[in-house]
Parts: sequence; structure tokens; C-alpha cells
Amino acid sequence: AYDKAIELNHRNINAWIGKGIAFFRLGKNEEALKVYKKVIHLNPNEVRAYIDLGGFFVYIGDLKDASKNIAIELHKDKRNIYAWYLQGVIDIENKKYKSASKYFKRAIHLDNKGNSRLLLWEAYANFLELEFSSKLDTQPKKYQEGVSSIIRKLEKANNLSENDKKEEKAYILYFLAAFYIK
Repeated sequence: AYDKAIELNHRNINAWIGKGIAFFRLGKNEEALKVYKKVIHLNPNEVRAYIDLGGFFVYIGDLKDASKNIAIELHKDKRNIYAWYLQGVIDIENKKYKSASKYFKRAIHLDNKGNSRLLLWEAYANFLELEFSSKLDTQPKKYQEGVSSIIRKLEKANNLSENDKKEEKAYILYFLAAFYIK
């Protein structure tokens, strides 16, 4: 269907993006990459191409190119929730937990629907920051305060997760139970 739409109108950005997503979901990464680059060639201002390309690079583990494309996207649209989310994921992979948390907070602030997945990711970034902070070895009270803060975020995510997929709800409940034990 995408090829037919492109055949009818070679500049049909929606068809090109759909084709790129289809290739990506089929695991045809080289083809997906070519399509996303084609979209950017056709329209350098097409923000969806940069965000999809950034997500693609995160998926294949190319964090440098992922960050580059997310930065372009955020320069064009500072209100793109998914771009802030991806930048948070990139920073977690780069072990920059504090800044990752800030990116997730920014995405949460922009999201007016209440997204439990964003809260879960923010709680995860906060947990990693808490666990890998060398100062907390000598400050158990501060550690417990951090755990309590994470629990509050997870409880909020749990309340928002009524319409989420069962898998996401299970993750929230799993982490919530783990933090109650801590």
C-alpha cells in the first residue's frame, strides 16, 4: 500500500514514514534507515522523520546518532513528548541518570493526559541515580527519602495505568512491590 501511494505521489511524506515504520517493525533496519533519510531529503523540516530516526538509532544502540536526531527534533519542536522521553532513555544508557530524570519530568510536564509509562521511566531513572550515588552509603535517611519519592511516583503511575496494557501494569506493580520491601 505504501509503495502504491508513493508511486501516485513521490512526495507523500506519510506514505514514506509508514513504509519506514513497516520496515523497522519487520526488522529490515537498512531499508528503514534509507526510507527515513529519504523523508529528510524530501522535507528537511519533517519532524516525524527525525523522531522516528532517533528512535531507530536508540533501538540499534547508536546513541550518538540518536542524540543528534533528537536534538534536531527538539530544536524544531520543544513540546514533543516522545523526543524528551527518548532523550531520557539515551541518558539512562549513557549512565546520566540525573539528566535522564529531568528529561522524563519534562515529558510528563508536557503530557496533559497522564502517562504511566513516563512516570515509570522517571522512577527508574531516580532509582538508578539513588543506587549509584556514592554519597548515600553514609546517609541512610536520604536513601529512604529517595525510596519514598520513588514509591509515590509508582503509586501515581499505578493509578494512571487503568487503561494501560497488562504488561505495563505488571511492571508498575512489580517495581512498586520491590520498593515497598526496600
